[in-house]
Amino acid sequence: MTAYLWYGAALLGVIILAFALVAPFEALKWWSRDIDLTLPDSPQLDELENEDEHQCYVVYLTGIGGSGESLARREFGFLDRVKERAPGAVIITDVFPFSVTNNPLTGERTLAWFWAAMHKARLKAKSIFFEFWIGARNVCQVAVCSDPRYGPIYNLGIAKEVYQALLNHGYDPRQRKPIYLVGYSGGGQVALGAACYLTRLMSKVTVITVGGVFSSIPGLLLADRVHCLVGSRDRTVWLGPLLFPGRWPISPRSAWNKAKRRGKVSIVNMGPMIHSGKGDYFTRSVTLENGKTYADHTADVVADIINGER
Repeated sequence: MTAYLWYGAALLGVIILAFALVAPFEALKWWSRDIDLTLPDSPQLDELENEDEHQCYVVYLTGIGGSGESLARREFGFLDRVKERAPGAVIITDVFPFSVTNNPLTGERTLAWFWAAMHKARLKAKSIFFEFWIGARNVCQVAVCSDPRYGPIYNLGIAKEVYQALLNHGYDPRQRKPIYLVGYSGGGQVALGAACYLTRLMSKVTVITVGGVFSSIPGLLLADRVHCLVGSRDRTVWLGPLLFPGRWPISPRSAWNKAKRRGKVSIVNMGPMIHSGKGDYFTRSVTLENGKTYADHTADVVADIINGER
């Protein structure tokens, strides 16, 4: 029995190593093509339209459990709550943060059949075994995003997809309405990566991380503000300060520490929330001491930021 466990662990290690080795290939393949780096035109650029009635645009970037096929119901519920509290915001959910070409795992891929099977199996079986494979693949993409060698390429691709999504939802670059990038878990790293480029195009880009795991990246300095929502029982969120030296106190010249000194970063204590599962930021069945559900509290905080009340 012990031998089988060792063999299983060794096989698992080999698969994870393979994920890590091939992780940069999608971004590099995209970059190696004769890609057009000019920005797509707004559909409204030919003639000036009336002032956009919307106050701002919110782009939600899901966590590492996302397959790109659809958000989880709890995420949709959270975003519905944000919309109720910030009715002037346009909520955008059609950017898959773990692909530079916005290609879902079940899209045009060689292993699309495998990812589709894993996605269906995890919905039916509710097993961490099936969840693990999608999470492991996406974690490797987060690592690419944070890598100083591949990150600039990856982040450029994501920024271009975010910009296209904004145009698709009626954003007019001439009016320079505020943009909010809301990243959950590893989506926080991707949001900061996209901010590295989007801040050069828009007057105000604010990043909101919900249980965000991220490195010390220039987007921290380039964004107008960075709000980090952190649960006191969220152990995963502390992987960022642990794994990335740029977030250590002994790196005073890092983007993270500079951003903190300049007052660009705010840490919001969300109470006893965990990272994922029952009791996380989107849970509706657990309440704080004041009787407010975790999902409502998270939506309140995000909406307050969007409405300029924080």
